[in-house]
Amino acid sequence: LMLILVGEITNPLFNFYLIAQQAKLLECCNGPMAQQLFVIIEVLCAIIYIPFRAVIGPAAGIYMTYNLLASKSAKTNVPLGWRLFWLLIMWVVPAASIPYIQMYAGLLKKHLLGEDEDIIVAQEAFVGQEL
Repeated sequence: LMLILVGEITNPLFNFYLIAQQAKLLECCNGPMAQQLFVIIEVLCAIIYIPFRAVIGPAAGIYMTYNLLASKSAKTNVPLGWRLFWLLIMWVVPAASIPYIQMYAGLLKKHLLGEDEDIIVAQEAFVGQEL
């Protein structure tokens, strides 16, 4: 549940990001104010996403991995097969977040430091979204 919480905390802002991204593609919704709003949403999304998905999520995963593999109660109450299955599905989401973490790090560098990273172009191709 800890990893679900980490994911759901970032979800509402990510939904606004996706809506703003699609709005940029529409002729009626791509004015200067909408473009500025998109940049604000993009930066806020990156500021929230990176700590939760790159730091808090893996820390929770490490804690749960330790508990599933080393704690006496898990060894006693949960069969090894289930523990390994839970570990597998638990680590898929943080691993799948890596490209987005890299994308948002590149966006922060672009907007806050004025650096235009090649990683953004690579992430566009990987994620399949126009940034």
